[in-house]
Amino acid sequence: MKQLLFTCLFFAIPCITQAAVFTLQPRTTNPSIESEWILDVMVQSEKPINAIEGSIAFPKNLLIMLSLSSAGSPINMWIETPRVEDSVISFSGIAPGGFSGASRRLFSISFMPMQTGKGTLTFKKVAAFAHDGTGSVVPAVTKPLPFTVQKKTSLSAYKEIQPLPDTIPPEHFVHEKRRAPNKAENPLLPSFFSAL
Repeated sequence: MKQLLFTCLFFAIPCITQAAVFTLQPRTTNPSIESEWILDVMVQSEKPINAIEGSIAFPKNLLIMLSLSSAGSPINMWIETPRVEDSVISFSGIAPGGFSGASRRLFSISFMPMQTGKGTLTFKKVAAFAHDGTGSVVPAVTKPLPFTVQKKTSLSAYKEIQPLPDTIPPEHFVHEKRRAPNKAENPLLPSFFSAL
């Protein structure tokens, strides 16, 4: 039995390392009500890929989507530009030159949390295709993102910082107009000096 388990794991490891891994990376850990929450949709693949597709579902009772941005994405030809419909964000596109290696940002999502509670963002029907001339399917691994919407932080929760009292009186200056001794016109010029 142990030998069978080892054999299964041994053959499964190459599949995992050759998979395209899709993740959601929030720029802040947990959102709060009425504060913009931005996430990056990422993909990492050791095997070169040149096309992706899929969708992301989010709880519409907790989040409202504000915007989507694909600026800087390795996908430069979108078949379906990221768009939302009924709390599902769909996307598909290609990168003619292919890409691989370090995790890359496909696009970003901006949400507005509307009430407290726990929820999960989940990938649906995600696929990646190899940059090998045949468009063979690369195994896709997805990771859901659980989150908790917190109450909006009240400014009253912070202790008001009182300014330090200023006990030193301002220095007394005297203002006069004096003539410039080295000027032919001998004009009147303003002059300031301390009275101390």
